[in-house]
Amino acid sequence: MEKKDKFILDSLNMHGSFFHRKCIAEIAKINTFGVVEKEFPVQVNDEKTKIDIIAARDAQVLNYYVIECKKVHEDFKCWVFFPDGKLDERDVSDINIIGKSPIIIDSIFHTPLNTKKLGRYVFNHELDTKLKFCYDGYEIKLDYAKENKLNKANLTKTRKNNIENACNQVLLGTRGYSKFKVKKLPPYIKRNFFFFPLIITTAKLFTIETTSENIDLIKGETIKDSEVAVISVPWLIYNYKPNFLLTYRDVPFHDEVLSCINEAIEFTMSVFIINSEHLEEFFKEIQFMPY
Repeated sequence: MEKKDKFILDSLNMHGSFFHRKCIAEIAKINTFGVVEKEFPVQVNDEKTKIDIIAARDAQVLNYYVIECKKVHEDFKCWVFFPDGKLDERDVSDINIIGKSPIIIDSIFHTPLNTKKLGRYVFNHELDTKLKFCYDGYEIKLDYAKENKLNKANLTKTRKNNIENACNQVLLGTRGYSKFKVKKLPPYIKRNFFFFPLIITTAKLFTIETTSENIDLIKGETIKDSEVAVISVPWLIYNYKPNFLLTYRDVPFHDEVLSCINEAIEFTMSVFIINSEHLEEFFKEIQFMPY
């Protein structure tokens, strides 16, 4: 291969262009799914973006999957998240419904008057008990020296911007696509439609779990490493507050929400983050039927 061609190939590999094509091919192979759009342009107010992939079930187009493909830099192939939950009895900052973390997604509803309405739907997902609901995420840069050993002379670096940028983009795309669909649907369609934002990434996914008692308030560090659990997960849910306003405040609920006192639910949307090795497994195992 000529040097020029190799340069082009390396640039496309680094950008994730081939990864995008591979994700399309893998999703299209799954029996119950089909890819319905790629590089789909949307606009919300003055903000514009393009959705990498929109997938839907073949049999019934009730659930749309709005997908961002994220190939990460080799040095930042570790994404770490903190699960949401109470840190103290009077900590009510966690988003929960009847003691469980919810999934919060854009939806199109058909009222008894056959009018279409865009809102957000909240429901508890019980099909996968291992599913982690998280509220904070970091990219970790692992600096390896010779013999594949971590170079502690150069401490690992963390950052959040790539994760947050990907979340903002896929949520903006989801909001834009759902608004586009609500305008296109004829009024006599009485079914409800649900939109699931997904990030498929080459990053390895981990959750970090420990108690607040294991954190030193003076040093701001953990006390006993043995009491910290670093758990590898194939996918997770990131209940994220996007950087654009969620103008639709009406949030329908599947269950009665007597114990949901956190108002942040009005500003939160759920993003599904999947490690690319588990892409097929995710689509086969996770069957979203929120009604």
